[in-house]
Amino acid sequence: MHLKQVDKAAAKHGKASRIDVSVRADDLAVDVSVVDDGVGGADPRRDSGLIGLEDRVEAFGGTIRLVSPRGGGTSVHVTMPLDNP
Repeated sequence: MHLKQVDKAAAKHGKASRIDVSVRADDLAVDVSVVDDGVGGADPRRDSGLIGLEDRVEAFGGTIRLVSPRGGGTSVHVTMPLDNP
């Protein structure tokens, strides 16, 4: 997963002035959350960058959840297993 890609998209497309990143891990998985205060409205059905990110995460057995209401910022939450199935 490319945090840099999410970070650049938040600043460029989402017009975010603040981006918070958190990473947590246990014996089974790594959880990454990226939350911004931008304009929201990110839609993986219309954005090839989000589709590519989704494809890469799922290829390694991970899950991705995107929440991006218009006017409400964007949150991307990714869980990646530490042992690829």
